[in-house]
Amino acid sequence: MLAGQDTAEFVEWAQFLLDVGHGRGACADEVSIPVTARATATSLEGLVREVYDNFDGPTDFVTRAVLAPRNVQVDEANDIAIRLFPGTAITRYSRDSLDPEYADTSCPLEVLNSINPPDFPPHRLVLKEQMPVMLLRNLNLGAGLSNGTRLKVIDARQHVIKTEILTGPRTGEIAFIPRIMLDSKKENSPFVFQRQQFPLRPAFALTINKAQGQTFERVGLDVTLECFSHGQLYVALSRVGHPSRLRVLAKDLDRVRNVVCRQIHHAVVQLDAEA
Repeated sequence: MLAGQDTAEFVEWAQFLLDVGHGRGACADEVSIPVTARATATSLEGLVREVYDNFDGPTDFVTRAVLAPRNVQVDEANDIAIRLFPGTAITRYSRDSLDPEYADTSCPLEVLNSINPPDFPPHRLVLKEQMPVMLLRNLNLGAGLSNGTRLKVIDARQHVIKTEILTGPRTGEIAFIPRIMLDSKKENSPFVFQRQQFPLRPAFALTINKAQGQTFERVGLDVTLECFSHGQLYVALSRVGHPSRLRVLAKDLDRVRNVVCRQIHHAVVQLDAEA
């Protein structure tokens, strides 16, 4: 049973989240982060250390995450976490090539290697045993291997990665992840290229969008680069049930940008009322 003070804190937090989500009152365009949710760290590495405070011991990677609005922040946080995580780094490089349709296009291999779309594994995939990774493609839905499934690396072999499933109905089962061929999208590039790589990304940190619908026991939120789309800040803050389980890093914790498209919000409210 919750004590009176705890109950009051939960109610206050729930009201704060509603105000952020609706973009109303003091949370209209900028939000002042509650004191209990403010990171003591002043750097991204410090934030990673606050979330993962026991790299040398067992850590439940399912219940902890660093979140950020942009992929560049997520990549940096994952790089930091991998460096801090104990064990020997194992690097697996992709094989990149232009799609045959664009064989006449002049594009150095180094350029292809440097392309890093958010839904692609990196050319240089750095792994350590026991670290968390996220699956980027549907490999076998019946076996629990769907896009977004989190896994733990058991053995990073040359041609297959042995993993343990961390989320979903097949949690605890062993899964072997092969290299696959991935095709880029033409919409965001003057050409289409192919990458043969393990369809994995490190999962110490996730984008806010990837974290939607998930609940965590501890979250570090990096908004030094601000949220840029409708409802992002609300989604990030509401991944935990109490502000003490959240650590927010920002340039100004009293003025964190909150993007709420009121037309979208009013339309959703109207649909709910008519349902």
